[in-house]
Parts: sequence; C-alpha cells; structure tokens
Amino acid sequence: MAIFRSRRRKRSASSEEAGAPAPSPRQPGPSEQLREQLRQIAAAAAAPEDAIEPALRAILEASRAQLGAVCLFDQRHEMLRLAAEVGLDPAEVRARNLIPVAEMPYRPGLVYRDGVPVSYDGGDYPLELRRALDLLDYAGWRKRQADLRAQGHRVGLGIAGYLEAGGSVRPGEWATVKIDEHGHVEVLIGVSGSGQGHETVMAQILADELGLPFDWITVFHGSTSHVAEGWGTYHSRAVVVGGSAVAAAAETLKARLIALAAERTGLDATALECRGGDVFRRDGVGAGAVLSLAAATAEAPLEVTGKFTTTALTYTYGAHVAHVAIDPDTGATDVVRLVTVEDVGRAINPALVHGQALGSAVQGLGGAFFEELVYDETGQLLTGTLADYALPAAADFPSIESITLQDAPSTSNPLGAKGAGEGGIVAVGAAAANAVAAALAPAGVSVRELPLSAKNLARRIADAPR
Repeated sequence: MAIFRSRRRKRSASSEEAGAPAPSPRQPGPSEQLREQLRQIAAAAAAPEDAIEPALRAILEASRAQLGAVCLFDQRHEMLRLAAEVGLDPAEVRARNLIPVAEMPYRPGLVYRDGVPVSYDGGDYPLELRRALDLLDYAGWRKRQADLRAQGHRVGLGIAGYLEAGGSVRPGEWATVKIDEHGHVEVLIGVSGSGQGHETVMAQILADELGLPFDWITVFHGSTSHVAEGWGTYHSRAVVVGGSAVAAAAETLKARLIALAAERTGLDATALECRGGDVFRRDGVGAGAVLSLAAATAEAPLEVTGKFTTTALTYTYGAHVAHVAIDPDTGATDVVRLVTVEDVGRAINPALVHGQALGSAVQGLGGAFFEELVYDETGQLLTGTLADYALPAAADFPSIESITLQDAPSTSNPLGAKGAGEGGIVAVGAAAANAVAAALAPAGVSVRELPLSAKNLARRIADAPR
C-alpha cells in the first residue's frame, strides 16, 4: 500500500507580521485517540495500566501482516537486481539462497521483539519453492513467455517467499473446561475470533485430547468473565498459544478424573488411564470403566483451567508465484494464476487453513492492485470510506491455487502448530510486483511502488522512454 503525506503550506513571514491567526494546536491522531479511550475504559474497570498497549496493538494489527508485506516488497527489487547482475533466473537465485534442511533449526543471531533469540524451527524451504514452481509449470511458462512476448503480449512471472513468526513468548494464554451433570462440555478461552473459526478448532482440540464427540463441546470467547486472563488474537497465536492452553486444560481434566477414580476405587493412579472421558485400568482387567464421565459429574460439575506459555516462536515459511498479463493501452492487469505454498506445521482443521490462505492471498492482491490512500492538494483524504476505497471481491482474482503442507511440526508447543492465515498476505504484493515488473521490463517500465492500479501502470507505460 502506498503511503502519502499531506503537504502543509508554509506560512510566510509577511502573513505572520500582518497578524494572521496562529495555527491551531496539533490534534491527536487516531491511535492517540484510541489509546486515550482505552485508558478511560481501563480506569473505569480498574484494569492494570499495562493492559492498554497490548489492547491497542491488537486493534491496530487487525489487518494481518501489513508491515511484512511492505518490507518484502522493498526486498524483492534487490533480488531481481541480483539475478540480473549474475545472469541467473530469479527462481534459481532464490533457491540457492534458501536455508537448507541440514542447517535446521537455523539461528541467524538475531533477537526478536519478544526478547528471545530467533530460531527457525524447521522446514524444507527449497522443497516448498519447488512445489510452487512445479504447480505453476514455471519452466514451461518461461518458454511460452518468450513466444507470447514476441507476439506483443505483456506477460510476466513473479516469485516471492516469506518467513512469518507466530505465537508469543509473553504473555501466555488460559483456557477453562467445564462439564456439567448432563454431560455438556464448555470451553472458555481468552483468544477471541472474528471469523477465523476459533469455535471449531478449539472444540476439535478438546475432542481429540479427551476422546469426546465433537458435538458435545461448546466454545465461548469474547468476554473477560470467561477466563482469569486472556491476551487475544494477534501475531498468529490463537492456536499456537490459545489452542495449547486448551490442550493443557484437557490434560489437567484427565488427571483430575484419574485422581477421582483412584480415590473412589482405592487403585493407584499410575495404574489408570483416561480414554473418551472415562477412566480404565491400564492392565485391562475388567470389561468396563472404573469411573465413567457421567458418574464423575453426577454429584457436582467438573471445572479445570489450563495455561500455556512458550519459550520460543514458530516460523511459517511459504512461497508464492504469480503469472500476470497486462493491457499496454489501459494498464489493466489480469492475474492469470497465483500459486501459494506454505508449511503450517500442523493444520488442526485443513479446510479452515485453506480458506484463510485463499483469503489472505486475495487481501494481498487487493493491497497490490487496488488499495490506495488518495489525498487532494489540501491534504483532504478522498478515500475515507468503503464507497471510495477499493477493496477486492472474490470475482476479481478467481485463479488462486493454494497448497498447505504439514511437513515440519513445531516443537515449541504440544500441538505442533505454527501460524496460519497471516503469512499468506506477506509475499503476494512482492510476487505480483515481480510479475508486473517482468511483463513491463521490455517496455522500459520500472515498478517501484504500490498499488499497481491500471491508472498508475498506464501512466508509467506512457512515461517510459521510447
């Protein structure tokens, strides 16, 4: 997304001497206003002062990975320049510079913003790039591209890769599980969803851990009355940290059931195991359970709370390849195909992860081709509402293909999960810009900023040296 700064007219000395009114005091910006509103809410609720900044960050980061997309767009120009200087295909330059599997976990000697050393937690980065290239038939398209260009078509291929951190070292997350005398199971979590599918995924995690039917479980979120502490959904931490808290609560519940069975039967707790919510003898003596879940909750409901705190972040890697065709007269760009491949460690619900991958790709393409903050000559924002600010629709980019890999589960959480849904947006703008740059390079057009709108590209084509 391009960033525009409003121009302020300088006040001349003559106007000041003539008694012109002094400029009005600076008004607080949107983030400052929001911070003050949060401070007032925290004061009214007797909440701690240190809760304000995390809340503000969660609100401002509601648009996923926007900073990473901007940084990668800048970096992709250097990759193209390097490929041109050494005379290699851009795909080959990228492949040669990816971290090999043998060097995993890879520690680059950096410290992340959470204050922990960066350690890339596994993955076959070269394989993912090859999968993306093969899915698009990159080698075949490179050959066809030459023929199409000879016929006057402006077509191009672009590649980009990304590495996205997920989870958070501090703070942790809490989850509470309640089972009443009727067998109704409730999960109360502190990570609130806004369409990602938290309710489904958290119920799946608990169902898998306890061996209970999925439809027995109801998930509640979005209220401070649910859990003692909850730090919310940001930085791809909902499943990595919040889901691990649900798994921790499940382990606590199983231990509680085993202890209760040992107390009622006089058996040693180490001789018992919990399966499907019921407790059985490990040695298999006896046909049935020594304590059923129904019996355990007959007199009083069960309630346990689990907490999960990690000491390391997860790192999701992905590769994107784009194929575009540009109308040289209007600057309109057709994204013929976009291929995305990412390894999320373990996908609790592959269908949800796939949907988020497609959604983040569309969002990234919207930022690359449509979204723009436009000001008039006085600094007035002209695209302040959704009536004027262009956002993508599904029909705008119909040819997106996504592959989700689960080849390198994370070792920093019990689920093996890594961040998903956020990283997909990071590389789209760079891949699309590389493709557009490749398509317009024969015409002498340089692509150095977003958005790649028809208006902007038409102007650059017209201004290119003949």
